[in-house]
Amino acid sequence: MKQNSMNERPINVIAFIKGQHEEIKALFAQVLEAQDAKREGLFTQLKTLLTVHEAAEEKIVHSEAKKVIAGGAAEVAAREKEEAAAKDALTALSKLDAASPEFEMKLRSLQKAVLSHAASEEKEELDELGKKLDEKSLVAMRKQVEAVEGQSAEPGAAR
Repeated sequence: MKQNSMNERPINVIAFIKGQHEEIKALFAQVLEAQDAKREGLFTQLKTLLTVHEAAEEKIVHSEAKKVIAGGAAEVAAREKEEAAAKDALTALSKLDAASPEFEMKLRSLQKAVLSHAASEEKEELDELGKKLDEKSLVAMRKQVEAVEGQSAEPGAAR
């Protein structure tokens, strides 16, 4: 069972997703600072993390938010619209030379959109789930998210 340390309770889905948001933020910065092949490799890592992260959110977090949060369906629809735009931007970036000024400009635009999306998601979805669900349910959701991410990361998985 995943835990913060030996004496702390298991990590719930809220802490897990927020932690991934911090990883994504850091990875954006690393991609922007890197050059040449290193930039391409880091961008591939970022793209993979965003892909598996969003797949798990769509299947587990958004599904639960629609059920238990007042106005959850509308909130999830807004997040899903942002996620679709991010997927399109990732596809467009994948076709560009990572060393080009256009790549950097589009990556910065995506970074701003993704970080804004994450902040909204944390406030409007995750924090609200924390108010509605007990800790046992939140820990179970984290396990489900990890399982979906593992399936999404497997070679040949739909991206």
